[in-house]
Amino acid sequence: MLNECHGLDPAGPNFDGCPQEGYSLNRNDCKLVQTIHTSSADVGTPEIAAALTFRWGSNEKRGHCDFWVNCGRTQGPCTDPDIQSFLKGISDLFLKVDDAEVTNYVVTRLCSHWKAPLAYLSELRKDCNFNAYPCAKCSTNFTSRACFTKQDYDTVKADNNLPPYSKCSPSMNTNYYVATGSRYPFCTSN
Repeated sequence: MLNECHGLDPAGPNFDGCPQEGYSLNRNDCKLVQTIHTSSADVGTPEIAAALTFRWGSNEKRGHCDFWVNCGRTQGPCTDPDIQSFLKGISDLFLKVDDAEVTNYVVTRLCSHWKAPLAYLSELRKDCNFNAYPCAKCSTNFTSRACFTKQDYDTVKADNNLPPYSKCSPSMNTNYYVATGSRYPFCTSN
């Protein structure tokens, strides 16, 4: 068994709601499993009900430590497509021959999903110091530290960072929220 695995926006479609063991990334795949979520949404949220936005990432906790970047939802300034636009784009993609057009389509349509590996790379290169705050459930207004009580708001400190430099251990079962900027390298000041 590998010592450590890092899931970069683990797949959600066709996996969420199924048994994780043997089908998708889960905490038994390595001694330590950490995941970064950037393209998920709770199925019952108004965001999904209203827009039917297509998500690539999982809504489910997959590791010993899960990091929900900007609550793990659509990443600004991404404009992830609704399901109808996505399916039309896939059919159009088969008709394209120009590699630049195909690349542009994939990058713009998978924008939120791509933020996980890019944020990981930014942390790996130490371009930014992404503070990770323990949080049971992130609200849509993650910058307000809504998972903390009003009393804790000013005193709570980040106690972790994004992988690969996180302090997560196999004995943990923690969700963290991480605020990032909108443009690479995604430091909160950019």
